[in-house]
Amino acid sequence: MKNIIPVVMAGVIGIYGLIVSVILSEAIPSPLQQSRINVYSIYTAMAHLAAGLCCGISGLAAGGCIGIVGDMGIRAVGYRSSNITIFYSTTEYEHDTNAVKQQQQENTPLKLAPWGSEKDHN
Repeated sequence: MKNIIPVVMAGVIGIYGLIVSVILSEAIPSPLQQSRINVYSIYTAMAHLAAGLCCGISGLAAGGCIGIVGDMGIRAVGYRSSNITIFYSTTEYEHDTNAVKQQQQENTPLKLAPWGSEKDHN
């Protein structure tokens, strides 16, 4: 479920771009019908162009960042789940065997696994 968050965030950014485009398109007046004079000035056109470019380029950058972070998050979850072992490896078996022997000889607290904390075994 955690891996869905980047997809949702990218969708929110896309919807934000759609909202900005609707607001900008509604602000463009149509030419006068009788004289066909354009009342949409160059200044307003450049302001709308700049607003659209700001929204689009920031959405593109945010989408790229969301993609990179989402990819790293999915890889981290996959690595963590692939690192769980059911059977001991040779190194872990030797460590546990040596720990049991040391505990029997020195009568010290037993530490079975290298990843466990000491209070788990006391």
